[in-house]
Amino acid sequence: MEPLLARLRTELRALLADNGPEPTPSVRDLCFILGMVAVATVVVATNHYGVPRLAGILSRSMPPGVLADPRRTFWAGLVAVVYTVPPLIYCRLFVPDVRRSLGLTPTRVRSAVRLWVVFALCAVPLLTMLSTLPGFRSTYPMARGNMADPMSMTVWLLAYGLQFVGLELFFRGFLLLVPRRILGIWGLAVMLLPYAMLHFSKPPLETIGSVGFGLMLGILAFRSRSIVDGIGMHLILAFTLELLALGPALRASLPWSAGG
Repeated sequence: MEPLLARLRTELRALLADNGPEPTPSVRDLCFILGMVAVATVVVATNHYGVPRLAGILSRSMPPGVLADPRRTFWAGLVAVVYTVPPLIYCRLFVPDVRRSLGLTPTRVRSAVRLWVVFALCAVPLLTMLSTLPGFRSTYPMARGNMADPMSMTVWLLAYGLQFVGLELFFRGFLLLVPRRILGIWGLAVMLLPYAMLHFSKPPLETIGSVGFGLMLGILAFRSRSIVDGIGMHLILAFTLELLALGPALRASLPWSAGG
């Protein structure tokens, strides 16, 4: 136990030393942060108020029969676009190296795969237990309307996955790594607050867990200067929970299950 605590203290000191805030920020730094706040406000407000309405409009304009649940599919795709496009435009205008600043740099494949495997081994048993709770069963699967049609299901899973790629780019890239020189480690608090609020409509345990999960992904992003590891972990979490929830629904939809 003592060696583990000593290593944790060492890692924490290294994290603080490598990510200290700017001691004397300039007026330009302040304007840059205020601009980021404005962009973040537009992104969050658009996803909350605008995307559901636009998804409804687009789904009504689509010919019937193309997708089983076009509204939900459009919603996921639009969320991915809103998370991605405004931060990319802002960084393109005011950040010298956009890819590096947003953490869009590759990590070592071996270390990334090892991290994802360890995370999956820890997360899947926990998610299996959580997926039986009423709150989770009422929220998931989000693909409930698309699961009867293979084409609709494929398009939905693609849009759903892209949503989490955009989410990581926005929260861990734009809100955390981009202002790292100015805010340093305190950027974790800036990122965690809206990230936790994003989960207020989810089951209570998921909302509480989002704080710890977001903190872990933020620390990983700080250490690696990349969001690639976090994208993989978030996709594992999201798709595992979705597939666990889809299991009973898929079995119930089979023709031979109708008679019990």
